[in-house]
Amino acid sequence: MPIPAVQAILACGDELAAALEANDFDRVAALAAERGTLVATLLDGPPLGARTEASDAVAAALATQHRALAGALAAHSAEAAEALGSLAQHRRAQTTYDGGVPVARILGPVHG
Repeated sequence: MPIPAVQAILACGDELAAALEANDFDRVAALAAERGTLVATLLDGPPLGARTEASDAVAAALATQHRALAGALAAHSAEAAEALGSLAQHRRAQTTYDGGVPVARILGPVHG
């Protein structure tokens, strides 16, 4: 296994996790694209070769990082979906309120 290539993927994943934690979603998108390119380059490269203890350790670290990133991205996605749902509900309520019966009609004419 080309360990330097996998270590570059791990480093990119660490940066991605930090950007996600900071809610820097522009950076998250850029790093996710970069990580995908690194993985594609690794897959398109020469055969991985014989397994060694070092390559197994790096592969285990990559798998662990992948699971952690997938979980964090899923959690942020769920939070975003919930926030959008709440916003949509608020907008529907505002539209209903704005289109409701005018206050003057509810209070009736005011006599002085």
